[in-house]
Amino acid sequence: MKKAIILLLLLSLSFAGEAWKVDSGSAVENQPLVYGSRVIVGTSEGRVYSIEPPFIKWSYNIGEQVVSSPLSFDGKIIIPSQSKVTALTTSGGLAWEIDLPGVKSVSASDKVYVADDNGIQALNSDGTIAWNFMPGSEDTEGAPPEDLAPGQFLTRPLATPSYVVFGYNGYAYAIRTSGTFFWKNQVGNLWDAPPTLVANTLYTGTSEGIVYGLDMFNGKVKTQTNLFEQITTTPIEHNGNIIVGTSENHLYSVTGEEVEWSLELDGMANSDMVLVPSAQGDILYLTTKKSLYAVEPEDGQILFKRTFLDWPGSPAFFNNQVVLGTQDAKVYGIDSSQACSILYPPPDSQIGDAELTISGLAYSRYGSPSVQLRINEGEWNGLNGTEWSYNLDPSEYPYGIMEVECRVSDSSGTENKPYSKISLVHVEEDTEAIMTITYPSSVRADAEFNITAVDEEGNPISNLEVSAAGNTFTGNGKVTLSLPPGNQEVVVERPGYQSETFSIDSKGEPVLAYALGAVFLAGVAAYIYFLFMKKKKKKYIIEEKHS
Repeated sequence: MKKAIILLLLLSLSFAGEAWKVDSGSAVENQPLVYGSRVIVGTSEGRVYSIEPPFIKWSYNIGEQVVSSPLSFDGKIIIPSQSKVTALTTSGGLAWEIDLPGVKSVSASDKVYVADDNGIQALNSDGTIAWNFMPGSEDTEGAPPEDLAPGQFLTRPLATPSYVVFGYNGYAYAIRTSGTFFWKNQVGNLWDAPPTLVANTLYTGTSEGIVYGLDMFNGKVKTQTNLFEQITTTPIEHNGNIIVGTSENHLYSVTGEEVEWSLELDGMANSDMVLVPSAQGDILYLTTKKSLYAVEPEDGQILFKRTFLDWPGSPAFFNNQVVLGTQDAKVYGIDSSQACSILYPPPDSQIGDAELTISGLAYSRYGSPSVQLRINEGEWNGLNGTEWSYNLDPSEYPYGIMEVECRVSDSSGTENKPYSKISLVHVEEDTEAIMTITYPSSVRADAEFNITAVDEEGNPISNLEVSAAGNTFTGNGKVTLSLPPGNQEVVVERPGYQSETFSIDSKGEPVLAYALGAVFLAGVAAYIYFLFMKKKKKKYIIEEKHS
């Protein structure tokens, strides 16, 4: 039975706005290449696909794992694999192929630049080697090294029209596109993600957690920000700020030495992010090993989030769609115009009968979205706000798999299937949740008062049932009731929660006190009247004597 439930969960997660999906046969780990009307991907088993969504136009078998993202150069598609670089024509034929040792990645500008076990190899448009640069050969003393240092490799290079920049053995290197050494700076080990060049400043991050801004012409440090977390992405520039992801599941926006904002992710960001300009506002797309995020780069606000069953690779953007591959051999096109995101609870969570708050986000490129949510394909429930929530009472549903779906509507219409969906496992728990009850210790008899109940996170609990003095009262979060005179036992109950029992002193009308009070007040009034009359009589006698 447990295996069956797990299988159902694996089949149940889907993504709102899924425009198309293609089976790739094996994992797609790297960022797709957008090439005209096509999406080009390479797989872990060496198959290259040219996709004109939703159809595969052609495929080519490289024969070994594709190790980095494909790229375009001189009208060809360049595929880096473990021991060679292959150039394919746009129709899927072989243009040329060259064997190289330990290929790690490629980049291109005027040539194809390959990072491999021999350093940087520059390839001409016909696949022949133009030149080779081995780090360490810039030192004039002694013979140039024949091999890379043990355990060291070159990071993915950035190629510009004039320079090639990469990291190696704790240094940032820049060489000219002619193959000659330009400069190096010992900034620390770089992650296997290329730097970013912005107006002659080269931005890169290190495993020590420092985001550097280096002068492109001499390598000197212009700016640095220490985030104390390993930098794992290529930096993205937006309005003067630099955005990076870290190994500690954070996304940061920095300027100079200051952190402008930070965002906690559900995993480490993959190395390649994509910033998409838009008249409605720029959007930054990135992935972790669990999810796709759309983030507002100005302030770090999450616009939408999609959870995947298996690791998604870095995203690309194509025809208003976010395109990415996954470890479970799929390539997806996700519509970026509308999105309903279920943020809590996480997919496949196990829940009992206690009330649960489901929360998420609604996004629309076309204006204010409205949200609808349903359970087990039941009635749709309308919700308000771009940050929405829904109180779920699991006790109203049978035990087993519960499917929660949400969708967005806007001026352009309502999302089409498949809707954003997660599955929850509803189980009968041995232990019940705890309610926190607020109530008065004493009340006036037959006068209304309130009893409130919240869960462990402070959320009001619905469908409360309060029993007292032979009567039953109900409410959501708050129950209004009254009690007859006497010390009354009160019981608060709700399926999925431990019941709570306590006493409230319901006090009757104090008749004797009222009577004594009346006598006292009458006496005071009589005394005041006596003093007043005595004073008046005295005044009358005095006036009579003077007359």
